[in-house]
Amino acid sequence: MYSYLAYGLRISSSIPLSALVTSSHENADACINYGSLPTPPPASQAVVSGAHFRAAQDGIFLFWSDVGTILVRNGRDIIVDPGPEMDERELVAALLGPAMAALLHQRGKLVLHASTVAFNGEAFAFIGTTGQGKSTLALALYALGDELVADEITSIDVTCSPPQVAPAHPRLNAWPAVFTALSYDPMPLEKVEAASDKRCFPATERFAEGRQRLSGIYELVQGETSTIERLTPHKALKPLCYHSYCLKYCTRAEAAVHFSQCASLIKAIPVNRLTVSRSDTSITELAELVQTHVRTHRTPRDNA
Repeated sequence: MYSYLAYGLRISSSIPLSALVTSSHENADACINYGSLPTPPPASQAVVSGAHFRAAQDGIFLFWSDVGTILVRNGRDIIVDPGPEMDERELVAALLGPAMAALLHQRGKLVLHASTVAFNGEAFAFIGTTGQGKSTLALALYALGDELVADEITSIDVTCSPPQVAPAHPRLNAWPAVFTALSYDPMPLEKVEAASDKRCFPATERFAEGRQRLSGIYELVQGETSTIERLTPHKALKPLCYHSYCLKYCTRAEAAVHFSQCASLIKAIPVNRLTVSRSDTSITELAELVQTHVRTHRTPRDNA
């Protein structure tokens, strides 16, 4: 068995997951194993990160043609029943993506489709639809000296005051052009998928240690000029719910809890809209705009 630490959890896995921070522990919070699963219930037509899914009494079933079936149950167990055409790289992506998000959801966390960095001891999450540049902005901030907390999946504990996020794993995924623009050489970097040119960047030099205080969220959208505006609670609720990773997994009762979590988060921290102009703002300039906004909009509590 391999032992890892991610999202504040001690993870034991019979499957190697090189992206995670290795650890040594006797008692695990979560376990990943191969196993034979019963015939799952019919998959829904909805898709989360390439996976069809079905929430059942046994847990959350996830289905991929090139992976097989994964069952996530009790916020502790992830069981993999591989398909005949399983691709190991795709399996790892499935485990660190939708499967891990489902497990965190079952443990009561608010899981956002977000990339998160930390600077000056505080964490800031960036939400947005695929292609808006969440990972790109996180990489640009990392290049300016900030710490990586999470890429793509951010787990938030809203029961803490203020809310906290736990570090995920020290990897950022981006396209070669992004690395080149930030003066990194993409060629030695491992591909995320065999059929894609997207690369994995090892952010081990500045990876956040321990839980981080979440002090703000930025929603990335495209526009004519690059600006940042704070959203009212009413306007902030929709993008926060929309970019929640596991909302489609929720039962009706869980959806009510999820809505309450989002509302609680909005009361605790500011949610901003970051409008990005692709024509007149470079990646670095955008990162500097965010850093300046953070410095000039700190609350008296932040300065204490």
